[in-house]
Amino acid sequence: MYSVVTWEIDAGPGDPALIRAEADTALAPRTTCDLYDDVRITHVASEADYLRLHEDLQDVADAHPGQFRYAVWALRARSPMRTNVSFDHACAREVIDGD
Repeated sequence: MYSVVTWEIDAGPGDPALIRAEADTALAPRTTCDLYDDVRITHVASEADYLRLHEDLQDVADAHPGQFRYAVWALRARSPMRTNVSFDHACAREVIDGD
């Protein structure tokens, strides 16, 4: 199973580079591909792992209220991802085919 993860970091008291590093840590150690900017596809091992990912990202949001917003959703049916921008298709295929 894989998920799509995206976030925004707004101006505020927290250092954006630190917040981004915390968000990246929340994704680890899962196989992840940056599609573009702050949009990633991530391999999740199970529904429990998907929920753990959500909880880890929520911890980042709780640590930086009003400054870090995220969205994460699971894709199960291998439905095609549609986008209007270029990204690393080989990396994306590696993550998606990792099921």
